[in-house]
Amino acid sequence: MDDYNQDFYAGPPEHYAHQDLQHNPFAAMLPPDYAYPPHASDAQYPSEHGYYGQGPIVHEGFIPAMEDVQYQDEQINSSYSTPWTAHQEDDMLDTDDDMMMNEELVLNGDLPGINDAALDSDESVNPGGVSDEDLDSDFDLDEPPKSRGRGRGRGRGRGRVARGSRGRGRGRGRGRGRGRLGADDGDGRPRGAPRARRRPREAKDPGPEFKDTLAKATQAWLREDLEAAMKHAGDAIKINPEVFASYNLLSEILYAKEQYEESVHVLSMGAVLQRDVSLWHRIATRVLDLEGDERARLEWAHRCYSQAIRIDPNNWEARCRRLDFQLRFDHKGQAKSELEMMLKIEGHEYELDRIQQLAELCAVTQEPERAVEPFEKAIEYHMEFQKDEYSQLDWQILNSYLELMQTLKRYDSAIPRLRSGARWILGRQKESFWDDQADDREWDLDDEPRRIQVQGFMPGEHDKSAYGAGLPLEIRVKLGMFRLHIGPTCLDEAIAHFEHLEPEDDSEMAAVFDFDDLFREVADALTTSGNHAQALRYYNALRRVPDVPQTALYISIAACHWALKNSVEAERSIDAALGAAGTDLSARVQVARFFQEWGMMQRCNDVAQDVIAKGGIDLVRKAKLNVQLPTQRATQAKEYVKKPVSVKASRLPRPTVLRELAPKPTTLQSLEPKMSPTRPKEAKEVKEHKSRRRLRGLLDSEKEKLEGAQQRDRAIREMYQELKSIEDLVDEGDEESTETYMEFAGQMVDEFRRMEAFYPRRDKHVKFVGYIGRKGSHFRMKESALAYLATVSNREGASEGDPNTHLNVGEQAPEDFHDIPFNEWLDIFCRYALLVAKHGKNNRCWTVIQAAANANIFHHNSQREHHIYVCWLACALVLRDEEHLCNACRFLIKQHPYSNDSYRLFGLINRLYSGHRSWYNGGPSQKFVLRLIKAMDFALLDKESRLVYKFGDQERSGYTKGGQNDGNPEGITEVNVALLSMYGHVLASGGAYLNALNYFFRAYSVEPNDAVLNFSIAIAYMQHAMKRQSENRQYQIQQGLAFLHRYYELRSKSGAAVQLQEAEFNVARVWHMLGLYHLALPAYERVLALERRISAEHAKEGRDELLRVEDFSKDAAFAIQMILALTEDFQGARNLTREWLVI
Repeated sequence: MDDYNQDFYAGPPEHYAHQDLQHNPFAAMLPPDYAYPPHASDAQYPSEHGYYGQGPIVHEGFIPAMEDVQYQDEQINSSYSTPWTAHQEDDMLDTDDDMMMNEELVLNGDLPGINDAALDSDESVNPGGVSDEDLDSDFDLDEPPKSRGRGRGRGRGRGRVARGSRGRGRGRGRGRGRGRLGADDGDGRPRGAPRARRRPREAKDPGPEFKDTLAKATQAWLREDLEAAMKHAGDAIKINPEVFASYNLLSEILYAKEQYEESVHVLSMGAVLQRDVSLWHRIATRVLDLEGDERARLEWAHRCYSQAIRIDPNNWEARCRRLDFQLRFDHKGQAKSELEMMLKIEGHEYELDRIQQLAELCAVTQEPERAVEPFEKAIEYHMEFQKDEYSQLDWQILNSYLELMQTLKRYDSAIPRLRSGARWILGRQKESFWDDQADDREWDLDDEPRRIQVQGFMPGEHDKSAYGAGLPLEIRVKLGMFRLHIGPTCLDEAIAHFEHLEPEDDSEMAAVFDFDDLFREVADALTTSGNHAQALRYYNALRRVPDVPQTALYISIAACHWALKNSVEAERSIDAALGAAGTDLSARVQVARFFQEWGMMQRCNDVAQDVIAKGGIDLVRKAKLNVQLPTQRATQAKEYVKKPVSVKASRLPRPTVLRELAPKPTTLQSLEPKMSPTRPKEAKEVKEHKSRRRLRGLLDSEKEKLEGAQQRDRAIREMYQELKSIEDLVDEGDEESTETYMEFAGQMVDEFRRMEAFYPRRDKHVKFVGYIGRKGSHFRMKESALAYLATVSNREGASEGDPNTHLNVGEQAPEDFHDIPFNEWLDIFCRYALLVAKHGKNNRCWTVIQAAANANIFHHNSQREHHIYVCWLACALVLRDEEHLCNACRFLIKQHPYSNDSYRLFGLINRLYSGHRSWYNGGPSQKFVLRLIKAMDFALLDKESRLVYKFGDQERSGYTKGGQNDGNPEGITEVNVALLSMYGHVLASGGAYLNALNYFFRAYSVEPNDAVLNFSIAIAYMQHAMKRQSENRQYQIQQGLAFLHRYYELRSKSGAAVQLQEAEFNVARVWHMLGLYHLALPAYERVLALERRISAEHAKEGRDELLRVEDFSKDAAFAIQMILALTEDFQGARNLTREWLVI
């Protein structure tokens, strides 16, 4: 193996063997001046030195259909010639690129499966009490589906069903007598035997007139005579509207005419003739790519998936997509029924994610009991297996189940499931003896004193984190809540669980700041159960959390004090509640409602009348306060009081149940003031006739706002100085500095986003002209103006005179914000976005990036915008977000059109993306690159040549900017090989190998000696040969091998060990792919033999160790290991692994 023989590939023979070219489908590919004898015996292939193969090298991307060969048998019995036959299959829709077939694609048949008619089941499948038709009640199809199944029945006697009929006709009875045992019952089987599956019906001959018309349409399509093709295709549909091929052809014609919506309509009309689920999926994809009303497109796509489900009720993907639409349309009932049917599909009965979704929907529709049975069955199913990293059952799923049981108040049955589920997640599923314990000693933090007393428990067998220390706080609180609701006998156990929240902890790291919702839930539950003293501990802890609505909180505290007969503290809490309510009318109504419940009607009336006087009569009326309401509004109130915003008030609880006074976060947040307090309208100010209002008057009227802005300005400056001081530590990975940087940078970014001067109402294309906006002679005091004035006043040496002199600073717009240059702000944005991305906060990252991209001060500076999109790329790579990767690359390509580096970056970035590719080879990317190619072709053609090609008027106008340039603004002088290759790779990645070959060969005509291009052509040929619908596989593999050996020759020409090893490895991989292990193994061994030469070259050239990734020896060793293992040479595989694959 060490003696590497570089002359392994011997030269091919000089000439190919004599072959018959007359019936060779590649004959049309030969040069026009090539002449061959009319008889097969005199025919000879041209030779091409250096290639293997038994045929010529093909330099086109598709294999044309030769009419005189393919249809020779048909012409014997027919008087017409057509490139279409009913049995011809075409892989036109094999990929998601069915919209990008281009003009070079030959349409020569139906979609796959036209003759493989799907079997019609005698009964429709309905996995549940709700039918799929019921789920489509809001999405009725424009055309009802054709009926399926049997027609009116008949006796089992004589009489035959007409050929092609979908149902059974009415026949004669069986006649008298029982007949002999085992006689044929009319279905072609002995009576009593099981019913066999019906064979697919043979396709009915559409007739000569239809075939002739469709042939004319196809020929016109190939000639690119779209008008004639459309006319003939329409006529074919009129002649026989039951053949899908005519609809398919007409749809492609309309698409070529850029009538995209009509194209999809026609394809949908023809699709009802096909029982093809994949066809409906493709139609739905094309519908979603259309432009126009989004709601209409979504409903149309929904109907497409419904059609797919009618064909195959067990199609999981179609049901998932239809569920997404139902949830998007907020059709909760239909989504719930959809989920129930999905959970009855074989193999998906225990999908916990879908069951969790079902539980949430059932809770919303107030039918939680419907989700209990599937939830419990799924949990039991998953607990039968050992927990591993792929297990769906986790703490989140368990918590969802517990919330469901809490809603149903099934506390006794929830506790055993909680204990066994938590035990399974922690890896102690065998310790079932804990189920015999009536208390929760299993979940104590320490073994002593209770856990060690249990028989069967072995201290030290498991780590303490597998017991109480490993139980999440949310689950522990749930367990405590269940114990509390069971009754007083379990009160001590419940309070012990609640103690883990540590309500008396007053440090900055207290649990109340992270779990304030748990504190509210525990406090409310303790209040409901009458444990007011315990509830006060958790309510008082919540006073330190600023996000908790203080009014409702103080009302709850006051209620607890009243219940404990502590009137002094209760009054103090009531005063605090009124102070926290301030001018918020809805909060004051809550206080009045508290007074009413506790019998303090005079105080209730005082607060209520104050609310009414301030315009809150609607709030008082909805709260049903027992106070006197005015019969009509005063005239003065009508004139000077704005109509208050109606706030939905929650119902009052009973005096001892204060749940509504301290509700969950959503309810509490609804009590927060959504708008500024209502107040009488101020009289209109008399206009000043001076050219500019004096800043002194402005400061007098907005003094408080300006002082606040000055404080923010000083804080921003301090944070900026702190960020600059810790930048190096952040780059080195210091965690504490990173947290500080993220906190301060987040505040600075939010401050920046508040400035309307950077985000004008119209769009980002409005340039930034300054912070001070003027309208006529009036100054508009906004956030950006306040920030600017605060910055000016905080500068060192700022004059205390009239600051008005700072407003007229000249024509040039400022280049800083808070005295921080815009370039520094951009650096903060990008650094913060990258740090957020590394911490996995997707939404926050994209919010920050979008905010930077939409800011006009960055948008109108090409360098800054380029910097943003480079950061965008980096964040997308960190977050593994392919959509954002492609969008950022497309922007960079737009900014640098026809630059090879931008195309290479697009390929490189998508190579680094490790997930499943759907955007790289999706419709948007293909259309984007194809537009670039068309623009390049238009630019390279002269004016006369442009008239020959069918460029649309809209395209011509776009390329020439309405006639403002010559169509070549970039000054292109030659075909861009990188662009053509990139589009070929995009198509090949989507499986459209024939289309990819077209563009690979265009690039090949310019760069025939490019090694990678030859290798791409070889792979495309051989991958297409592996497809089910490939024609002449052997010939295509020969073509691929020819280009593969050409690639090997080009790559190994330099003699460099790295390039030679790469060539050997790729050739070996091809042999491996073809299953030719006896050729793959020697090639892999030559790869291993080159490893020493590569190491020597690296050492000689002094390369960095990072470049050792170019060594393919480990990949080759792994491939050999697989081959040896598959051939049961396990000892050889073990020896190879020990020598090459052990680190």
